[in-house]
Amino acid sequence: MLKNFESSRLLEIGFWRFLPVFALLVTITDGLNSEGQLLLELKNGFRDEYNYLWNWKSTDETPCGWTGVSCSSYYEPVVWSVDLSKMNLSGTVDPSIGGLTHLKFLDLSYNQFSGSIPKEIGNCSFLVFLYLNNNQFNGPIPPELGRLSYLSSLNICNNKISGSFPEELGNLSSLEEFVAYTNNLTGPLPRSIGNLRKLRIFRAGQNAFSGSLPAEISGCQSLQMLGLAQNHIGGELPKELGMLGSMTDLVLWENELSGFIPKELGNCTSLETLALYSNGLVGQIPAEIGNLKFLKKFIPREIGNLSLATEIDFSENYLTGDIPTEFGKIKGLRLLHLFENQLTGVIPNELSSLRYLTKLDLSINYLTGPIPYGFQYLTQMVQLQLFDNFLSGTIPQLLGVYSPLWVVDFSDNHLTGKIPLYLCRRANLILLNLGANNLLGDIPTGIKNCKTLVQLRLVGNRLNGSFPSELCKLVNLSAIELGQNNFTGPVPSEIGNCQKLQRLHIAEC
Repeated sequence: MLKNFESSRLLEIGFWRFLPVFALLVTITDGLNSEGQLLLELKNGFRDEYNYLWNWKSTDETPCGWTGVSCSSYYEPVVWSVDLSKMNLSGTVDPSIGGLTHLKFLDLSYNQFSGSIPKEIGNCSFLVFLYLNNNQFNGPIPPELGRLSYLSSLNICNNKISGSFPEELGNLSSLEEFVAYTNNLTGPLPRSIGNLRKLRIFRAGQNAFSGSLPAEISGCQSLQMLGLAQNHIGGELPKELGMLGSMTDLVLWENELSGFIPKELGNCTSLETLALYSNGLVGQIPAEIGNLKFLKKFIPREIGNLSLATEIDFSENYLTGDIPTEFGKIKGLRLLHLFENQLTGVIPNELSSLRYLTKLDLSINYLTGPIPYGFQYLTQMVQLQLFDNFLSGTIPQLLGVYSPLWVVDFSDNHLTGKIPLYLCRRANLILLNLGANNLLGDIPTGIKNCKTLVQLRLVGNRLNGSFPSELCKLVNLSAIELGQNNFTGPVPSEIGNCQKLQRLHIAEC
């Protein structure tokens, strides 16, 4: 009996000794709140190559100090923001994300997440911003996202998302921005899109949407940007688009649209960009389009279809955007004048293939980059004017070898290097204006002895050497501008032989 008593006593003592240890274990296990545990479940589905989430630990009481996690300032803080963008994370997104019911901001963009978008995100009923773009998500857009009545911005672009546009997304009464370009979305746009009264931006180009634009889109009274380029949208443009008075950008190029351009588009008085090219539209451009005073005018890429054109002059307008490379398809083109517009970008190398081109004027624009190397091989070129742009780099050094140049004006750019040696090789050069650049070196002998030269304008460079006395023998010269360079020595008395000279500018040589 004593033995049994001792055994019972030992068990009792062992129990009370073990109890604090057990309690400690329970405390550690239960120390992290429920939202922290949900986040750890989420992390279990991730591959974190650079260990960005190193401080996501079960030993913490809350996740509020964890990388990418922000909490409210309430007495009992809750997770309201998870920002894991640009962390090189991969793997899948666990359905546990739906348990973060206080979440307002979720950003998983610019990672390598794959798999489907969890439908459980639809349980995050306070969500305002959802960014899943630039990953490898696949599968459909979960219809459950339509429950997010506070959602303002949804970005899923640059993924592999497929399927149709869920009808339920028309319930997103707070949605202002939907971005889904470069995916594999298919089918028609649902009529429920017209319920999105606050929608400002809708960008879903580079997908496979089909069907026609629903007339109900007129219900999107706040819409500013409608971008659906490079899809398979067909049918006629609904005249109801004219009811979108706030729209600034209508981008529908490369679709399968047919019929006429509705005159009602003229009611979109805020419209700046109207891109409808590469469709099957017919008829005339409505006169009402001319009333769109904010419309930026682009050169359409269909310009390349003018295969028999020999002269194109769009000068002195307000054309914007790049010079289309499709100009290079017009093989018989002899004259191309685009001067005094608002064109940007580089001069297309494709223009070098226009072997019959004689006159090219791209002056007074905002063009950047180099003068195409191939210009020096244009055997018919007589007038080449590129002044007042932002061109840089060197002038092609064989320019003039193959071209019977009359006029060369590259002034007011940022060109560097030396003046080409052969600009007057064909003895036709009348005007050479390279002023206001950063050219170096001496004036080439071929220029000094160019008997046809009437105007030589090289002011505002970094040219050096002595004053070119050979110019005094050029009896046709009416203007010599060499000021603001680094020339040295006296002005030769023979300058008086230039009987036709009307302008001589040599200040600060």
